[in-house]
Amino acid sequence: MEMFLSIGEVGNLLGISERAVRKNCLLGKYTTRQVPAKGGKGGLRYEIELSSLPDYAQIEWKKQRTNAVLAQIEAVQQAVATVTENTALAVAAKDDLSRYTHSQRDVHLAISTIMRWLDSYQGTRAAALRELNKSYHAASLPSPLMSALTRCKQKASGKAKTGDILTQSTLDKWLLRFKKQGNYIALVRNKDLSVKPWHEAAIALYCRPQKPCYTTVVAELQRLFIPQPTYNQVVRFFNKKFSQSEILKGRNTGQQLRALQYFKKRTADGMEPWDEVHADGWNTHFTAPHPVTGEYVTYELWDFHDVATRFIPPFSIGLTENTEVIAKGIENAIRFGGVMAILMTDSTKIVKNNVKFTGNPVLSIADMAGITITHPVKVGSGQTNGIAENFHSWIDKECRVLGTYQAKGMDSLTLRRTQKLTTKLVKAKATDDGQAVADISKELAKTSKGLIFQTYQEAIDWLEGIRIKWNAKPHSKLKKVRDGVSGKMRHQSPLEALDEWKANGWKPVEMDEESLVDLFRPRAKKFVRRGVVKPYGGADGPRFRHKELDHWEGKEVIVSYDIMDYRQVWVMDLQGALICEAPLDEACRYRAQTAADAAQETRALAQIRRLEKKIDTVEKRAGLDTAEVIDSTATRVLDYTIDAPVATPKISMDELYAKVAEQEPEESQQLTAQETWLKYFSTDEDEAEKPVRREIDYGS
Repeated sequence: MEMFLSIGEVGNLLGISERAVRKNCLLGKYTTRQVPAKGGKGGLRYEIELSSLPDYAQIEWKKQRTNAVLAQIEAVQQAVATVTENTALAVAAKDDLSRYTHSQRDVHLAISTIMRWLDSYQGTRAAALRELNKSYHAASLPSPLMSALTRCKQKASGKAKTGDILTQSTLDKWLLRFKKQGNYIALVRNKDLSVKPWHEAAIALYCRPQKPCYTTVVAELQRLFIPQPTYNQVVRFFNKKFSQSEILKGRNTGQQLRALQYFKKRTADGMEPWDEVHADGWNTHFTAPHPVTGEYVTYELWDFHDVATRFIPPFSIGLTENTEVIAKGIENAIRFGGVMAILMTDSTKIVKNNVKFTGNPVLSIADMAGITITHPVKVGSGQTNGIAENFHSWIDKECRVLGTYQAKGMDSLTLRRTQKLTTKLVKAKATDDGQAVADISKELAKTSKGLIFQTYQEAIDWLEGIRIKWNAKPHSKLKKVRDGVSGKMRHQSPLEALDEWKANGWKPVEMDEESLVDLFRPRAKKFVRRGVVKPYGGADGPRFRHKELDHWEGKEVIVSYDIMDYRQVWVMDLQGALICEAPLDEACRYRAQTAADAAQETRALAQIRRLEKKIDTVEKRAGLDTAEVIDSTATRVLDYTIDAPVATPKISMDELYAKVAEQEPEESQQLTAQETWLKYFSTDEDEAEKPVRREIDYGS
């Protein structure tokens, strides 16, 4: 079979131009023929017979033809393989949609519902679409189909330009998508997670405890980087791409951070009353009259919570957080519900590692009563002692009915006015001015718009009412019961939960009165000196004497005493065995002093020392500690002349008195001439090195 090639193909085989091929054709070097064509001279073009070409050109042509055929075969095989793979993926995607999100699977389900309806329609696809759109706007379609059309909307408005809910173009896209991937799920473009140059700086600027706003961060980034990141880019980076937990860790620390992180929920299932009691102190968010002076002060309240029932026994209340207040709270809890197995408090130093509470089998309350005292592992977190902290949040809200409320959120101006009026009220009561008391009380009620405690006992009674209210209030951590009045289900109250336990046979681990009183008597290790012991008050404290103590001279003993009774103490050995009951040695001082009196005196002296330190601090801040301050009562400038400041000045007593009378007439009327002489000049032996006591201008 003869094969003819075009001039261009021959030129490629021979490696010459088409012009050279045409010239060779005119010279008769190749066998040619002319065929009709659009181009060429006269609408004809030359074709050259392959056999007339040189041998090397024929071999090259056969080689190229073979490679082309092989390439076509490979392309066909690859296309077949691709089709097979796509078919397998489509089938797999159709059967397994787990790699898609819930919303994507929901769209696929909705479109599948619509396609089943279209396939079952008796008519053309165009008629089916018209019927579908018409029935949708008329709301006459079945509810599953109406829901499917709503869920698979392609636009936010849910309508195409024609107003139809579903158009032919959308339907064609669905069909093409199903043909390619075996489902109707629209693929989502992957997010750009590449690291930009400004990302590190943005994290350092934004994730700080000062909590800067986006505007500040963006302004700084735009100053540092080119091209400048936009506000939306920065916000999108932190909201969509950056870890939210890392943002919290950078902008929060300590308790504030823990309040935003995961925590393990606790349950009281299986616990009995007084198995575990949680306690914490709370400084009242209001002021009330002092029991002695009547001035308005805050109080320290210790509340104890049974974990199983959430019941609160009577509070212990004091002026400060101290050993006596906490010990009284433990005593109230034991008197009401027996000895608790576990007592958890915060990490206050008054309880933790305090021998009065734990650590000594003879001195410690917990060791003698058999109580295990624990403390939270995490310090400073409200979640560690959440039962007590939640109660404190609740009681804070209850305190807002009081006129002397002073916690966060209170109007500062009203608070200052209330404090001034309460100060005036205390002064008026001190002078027994009944009319002033009535007037100030009326003005105080008008200003504070709340309840004002007139006495210490009123505050105590109000707090007891709050405790009763809590115990009678339904608690969300207790089981649900049917209310006897409304008939509705509600949670039990702490009192109802405790009463139920008692009705089911629960009994507290009680202590007899004598053991209970002895348990909460303060105990101290003391040495017996000269047949007496002094448990408190220091060197000037009361002495207690018993002849049995002579046999324990110089030895260490345990002394137990009643803080309100000074008449006797109980002396025991280090193992707790009673040695004697030693009465007060009356000759120790003119007036007997109780332990409470000694504690108040010690506390008052400590307060005085703190106030003196504050005075020193104020003087240092004002620079008064470095200035040369001359006592006005010690400095006297007298107009007379002597040779030198010696112990015996060259001036007579009468002359000195006359000078003082002339310059200090008021002082001269109060002092005699001899008293004036002694005031300005000293001849004491211990002041021999300072013969002149006062600063005097000798006129030299």
